[in-house]
Amino acid sequence: MKKSTLIWSLVLCFIMVLSGSSTAQEKAENTPPKPLEDIADILAWKTIGSSVISKNGEWFGYNLSPQEGDGKVILKQTRNDKEHAFDAGEAGLYSSGATILFSEDARWAAFSIQPTTKEAETLKKQKKPSTSKMALVDLSNGKKTEFEQVRAFAFSNENPGWLVMHKYAPESQDKSLDKSLDKWKGSDLILYETATKTRLTIGNVAEFAFDKKGGRLVWIVDAADPSSNGVQMRDMKTGVISSLDSGKAWYKSLAWTKKGDALAVLRGMENDAYKDKMYKVIAWNGFSTGKIEKTSFCHKKLKLDEGWGISPNRAPLWTDDLGGVLFGIHEVEMKEAEEKKEGKDEAEK
Repeated sequence: MKKSTLIWSLVLCFIMVLSGSSTAQEKAENTPPKPLEDIADILAWKTIGSSVISKNGEWFGYNLSPQEGDGKVILKQTRNDKEHAFDAGEAGLYSSGATILFSEDARWAAFSIQPTTKEAETLKKQKKPSTSKMALVDLSNGKKTEFEQVRAFAFSNENPGWLVMHKYAPESQDKSLDKSLDKWKGSDLILYETATKTRLTIGNVAEFAFDKKGGRLVWIVDAADPSSNGVQMRDMKTGVISSLDSGKAWYKSLAWTKKGDALAVLRGMENDAYKDKMYKVIAWNGFSTGKIEKTSFCHKKLKLDEGWGISPNRAPLWTDDLGGVLFGIHEVEMKEAEEKKEGKDEAEK
């Protein structure tokens, strides 16, 4: 074969390849996308739910879940292709997926795990409550440790190395209560040191909160005996636990300031004149100086009109300059004269 003939043959082949490629591309462009006609296809379609990025920007976590069925939690390093994927249980159509948290130093990640679809169906048939658990992941190697019966959890903010896990109350707790009394809300709180795997259990906890620096952990005690209730605090450096307030009362709505230099809570008590509990605001400041000062406000001190009290439905909030505390008020129902007498007689027995 002549050299010129070989060259023209190669050119012709090249033109045919281009022509075929162009034809395939045009065919692909002219072919409409296949619609999701089958309900199974729609339910299997996976979407990204809630997402979070570590404070140093090195890790990104998100939920990848179908419309129906079990989802996954993906923990991905932003600077390379390193990725950890974990089963996270049933996501559901209206759920954003598992809660995902990173420690301040991005050394650890924690996320909630729901029962799988199959497990949820079994629990429903058995008329048992569906509870979640929690996974702690060492991001350096992807090793996962699971903790059962965890309903809430948090890292110690700017003080990396600590994790708290709030457990569910045992089923026997609800069944053993006198339904005429206020519900006992406290359950175990597990304080976990990630470096040593040391655990400290604190009983009868209803709420908890770390301050911004993670140097202090406060919690509300809500026990079967209301006289044991109160607000307690642990110094995370020394391990010393102190009582900030206590008494036969019901506490709720712990609220630190953004800087963690002041704290407030609501304290409710029975009152002979009212059908509802009457709440007061208790507030502390001076945490930054070490000289903690306590003050309180109640409906009498505020000179509210009769039939009005501090609302339990709004958490108290310090002003930015720590010059005051904001809170809500609401109408409360007065007891009739006969009810007041009955209450007084019962108290005297």
